[in-house]
Amino acid sequence: MSGSGQSKTRRTLSQASLAAAAATAVVALLGAGATAARADTLVTSFEGASDFDYSSTSGGSVTVAPSNSTGVTNGSRALHVTSPQSWWIDFGYINVDPNALSLNTTLQFDVLTSTGVTFVPVFHNDPQAGSPASGGWNQGPGLSVGASSTPTTVSFDYATYAFGPTQTGLPAATTSYTLQLQGSTGNAVDYYIDNVRLVGSGTVTVGGDGEWKTNGSGDWVDPANWTPNIPGAAGDYGTFGTNGGNVSTASQIVVNTNRAVTLSKLFFDKGGAGYKISGTFPISLLQGVEVLSGTHEIAAATNISSGASINTAANSSLTLRNLSVSGFGSFTKVGDGTLNADKITNCSLTVTAGNLNLLPGNTQNNGWMYGITIGSLSTANFADAMITNNGLYGTGTAVINGKLTTGQFLASGSGPGSYSFDGTLAGTGSVVIGGVTGSTNDESQNTVNFTGPVTISGGITLNSGSLNTTGLGAGPFTVTAGTATVTPKPTPNTQTSKITALSIAATGAKVDLTNNSLVIDYTGPVGTLVGDVRQHLQSARLTSSSADATHRLGYGDNALLNKTSFGGVTVDASSVLVKYTFGGDANLDGQVDVTDLGSLATNWQTSNVWTGGDFNYDGFVDVSDLGILATDWQLGVGSPLGPSSFEAAMASVGLGGTAVPEPSTMGLIGLCLAGVASRRQRREAAAAATR
Repeated sequence: MSGSGQSKTRRTLSQASLAAAAATAVVALLGAGATAARADTLVTSFEGASDFDYSSTSGGSVTVAPSNSTGVTNGSRALHVTSPQSWWIDFGYINVDPNALSLNTTLQFDVLTSTGVTFVPVFHNDPQAGSPASGGWNQGPGLSVGASSTPTTVSFDYATYAFGPTQTGLPAATTSYTLQLQGSTGNAVDYYIDNVRLVGSGTVTVGGDGEWKTNGSGDWVDPANWTPNIPGAAGDYGTFGTNGGNVSTASQIVVNTNRAVTLSKLFFDKGGAGYKISGTFPISLLQGVEVLSGTHEIAAATNISSGASINTAANSSLTLRNLSVSGFGSFTKVGDGTLNADKITNCSLTVTAGNLNLLPGNTQNNGWMYGITIGSLSTANFADAMITNNGLYGTGTAVINGKLTTGQFLASGSGPGSYSFDGTLAGTGSVVIGGVTGSTNDESQNTVNFTGPVTISGGITLNSGSLNTTGLGAGPFTVTAGTATVTPKPTPNTQTSKITALSIAATGAKVDLTNNSLVIDYTGPVGTLVGDVRQHLQSARLTSSSADATHRLGYGDNALLNKTSFGGVTVDASSVLVKYTFGGDANLDGQVDVTDLGSLATNWQTSNVWTGGDFNYDGFVDVSDLGILATDWQLGVGSPLGPSSFEAAMASVGLGGTAVPEPSTMGLIGLCLAGVASRRQRREAAAAATR
């Protein structure tokens, strides 16, 4: 927006709702046409070496040096000045903003001196470049300070001082002003000076729509910077644009909030380095912000009313470094551009388009976002923020590099609550579901659904209720209470979760893999985790609701199986593999054949795991496991490489002619297999001895 004003038809709130919003604003509002105290302006606190020009000093030896601590009243430095005599000596020159002089009435600075000193202030309007004492000469009275061990404030009311017979106050300057400090005591002086400032008790009118017109930086409450009004009251629009081409600098324009202001909406519409709103006073916005073009920043504390929105157009961005949302209501990010914020708390967040990024540093600090909705093709990147949340919704992408504690409270009353997030859950952070500290709500009936890709790598923890998810993420997966269910797929084992650890509490916790595969890519000595997985399966803490008479979860340590790929993911030796497969499929190849029978026979009547023939998870290979294998014999086998019948397979291991037993005769088969196992082990030992 480059014109001098904005059309009122652009407003989206009714006058009634605007008035209601104004009544609830947390910062007191200035009505249209109200007055505000003039802005106190810091001229210099001598933090930089160029803040004081003493190159033109004359009349004696003057030594000027910065001080780190002595005499400091603002910032971290004061200026130390010494001279063997001070009769009409120029102590130096300070540049002063002409607008600040016109807004205020009094010059003040703080002096700490062991000798006493008298200053004569001289204001030069429009001095020539490189000659600070040139231009208009406006000499004030002598200002004396006695020796003291603490700083003394020196004041000079230049607005009412008679600089000449017909001149009261300072004349207007076209370009600039310098302040010359002269000495007039005659004796040696030693002093520290700090916090040179302009103060005043006058007022300026604030209210009405306005557009920034200064081609550079300046104070918000300064009529020289706006046309036609200084916006700052309920109902006002403020525009930071190009003012019809008059604001053309490519440098960043810094606007100082020298007074608290409240507006309906801000507009930004300028390329280059854009605008930066900063200062110690806050901004309150009833409707929000629209960024039509450019890259802009609001560093001042910003309060946005409930129901307001930030609209960033494509290829534009806005950064909010101290944001708060009032009213415990809603906050919406719209537009295809980018919004960066330090935190978003005490509200529900909706991202309908573009990108929302929380800035690194976690100023969120576990602050609540009650509901988070991320629209299609939108991304919410929560960086390292620690967020507490009731529900995550939408079809966009949530990138979490900190921690999202979610699914906390019931939807209403005492009934169960639920939510579904249909987008992508990504990032290096973690998600914690339920179990918020201090919660008194019964969360055991709550349900959280993740229906999109789940690739978050910092871990997922379920502390209560139910989680239905397409996958278990890419980090540690923990259930302390409740049930986590991996949603079944139309074709079994077509989506495999690869996690780094699995922890399931001994009571009241369960992971249901349904018809999916799982890889636990653990850290530690190879072969140390498979026993824990067997115990999870035996106690039904790890289970499959898709299991039937022929299907169940098989598992094995890849140090034994030696697979390089499993369920579509790469695996190494320090991985435990879990697969929804046929009972009796010892090697997890999806087939029950003579290879699996051989594994069972070799380990008959020994303590072992699934890959050794323990198909019922009790840790021992016996007749029960043989029955499971016999029931599922040749399932999954398309073109058998070995014997096609169980009887033939039995013959291949020395049991030819033995009929497939009824359950009551399983013991006989067990005795036969015991003999077969014994003979096989003796043959293997003899063969090893001849090698």
